Amino acid sequence: FFSVVLCRRPPRSPLSSSSAASDVYKRQVQTSFRAHDKAVLSLCGVDGSLVTGSADHTVRIWSGSMNSYELLHTLTGHSDSVRTIRVILTRADHLVVSGSENGWVCVHQLSSGTQVLQVDCGDPAVNFMGCLLYTSPSPRDS
Repeated sequence: FFSVVLCRRPPRSPLSSSSAASDVYKRQVQTSFRAHDKAVLSLCGVDGSLVTGSADHTVRIWSGSMNSYELLHTLTGHSDSVRTIRVILTRADHLVVSGSENGWVCVHQLSSGTQVLQVDCGDPAVNFMGCLLYTSPSPRDS
């Protein structure tokens, strides 16, 4: 299993260029948990939920706080490593938009884990762009 480690940064202090690199080591570990069978490649947090994407081709939705997380949903639909995750708010629900290395973009409801869309963008380089295009509001939504 591969773990997610969540850290809290200590209060800001003036950093010199020499101490900026070592600042990462000053963070305090708040929690860690086993998240996926392969490497965690992306994550996004929103409203008490954490969404992780992995080289195991899944997206997982976790609920909790900095001290403890519980797995709510394991989302499928990708056939390659999930590199990009965005959570967007619609009028009805939060949507999880994920992009994999082979160019597929999947959209799931955050609350239920139900898949609402799966699109082959045709080019692995556009999975991030697919996420951005999908999350752009249409003129009718204004």
